[in-house]
Amino acid sequence: MAITEFCEQCRFDSEAYTDQDVAGTLRTLPTWWRLLAKPFSDRAPANTGPIDNALFARPNATTWSAAEYAQHSVDVLRTLTLGLQMLIGDDKLDFGSGPDEQPLREVPATPNIETVFEELDSATAALLAIAKAGEASTHSAIFDGNPLNGPWILRHAVHDALHHLHDAGRGFRELGHGVATQSGVVKQISANDGGVAKTAIESATIGPRGVIGDRQRTRLHHGRTWQAICLYSSEVIERLQADGHPIAPGSVGENLTIAGLDWDSLRPNTLLRIGDDVLLETTVPAVPCKHNAQWFSDGDFNRIHHDHQPSTARWYASVLQGGTIETGAPATIEP
Repeated sequence: MAITEFCEQCRFDSEAYTDQDVAGTLRTLPTWWRLLAKPFSDRAPANTGPIDNALFARPNATTWSAAEYAQHSVDVLRTLTLGLQMLIGDDKLDFGSGPDEQPLREVPATPNIETVFEELDSATAALLAIAKAGEASTHSAIFDGNPLNGPWILRHAVHDALHHLHDAGRGFRELGHGVATQSGVVKQISANDGGVAKTAIESATIGPRGVIGDRQRTRLHHGRTWQAICLYSSEVIERLQADGHPIAPGSVGENLTIAGLDWDSLRPNTLLRIGDDVLLETTVPAVPCKHNAQWFSDGDFNRIHHDHQPSTARWYASVLQGGTIETGAPATIEP
């Protein structure tokens, strides 16, 4: 890759993304945004004029609202798609220099967050089509005097979109709309060399890609940096056991089984402190697959699918700060 990107704030590292990871992330972006906005979307008013609503409120005078970040992501994805199309058609392309920092846009007169999300659907689909075709990987250009190529543009698109999801989540917290502070405990740490169930271990070192020594059997749907840690609730497992299902901590592939948290309150970009050192940020629910059917008396693994039963879903998390944790470590949701 001609240029690499590493972001101290959101922890994006372009070198950690395979082409498969890029495609998987692009597919996930619209779902991620909808989940982040869902607690507020149903209450978003349809009238015109400036809106004092969590989706459209700026946390401070110099920071965009969540809706503005979402619209900006659409704009950037469209611009980068156009750049890739130009790149494919001209191997001697010079994009010139980057724009100055963008000014704050005006609050939209007629905000409609679902319209923005529909635009995000089409913007990610267009970029994903180019990524899957693979044609951009053989072309390069100049930007700000530096060489770049198709894979870098695709990774930059992922970085920009993920970064603004972090921005929107942080804005909700600044506005007082973060998940309430809660304290729990790590009941089990689990890891293995692939597949389910994972095996209990007493302690673990957490790095950028999750529990050191743990791995997924396949990277097709797993293993991205925003899937570094899989989280599950001890209370949810106990409820499922009470219903007669042969599930146990670690069965469905989670790395950390946690007790004491209101699992139904979780949403993307929630900060979770584990012990003294480790800081995680939730991303999206983990989608179950047929390998989890064995843990349910009727084989229906969709009972832990967020779209079917949100309160029983597992959650993925990225690692903002790594370190060592032990079974019994406190798990605290930070506002």
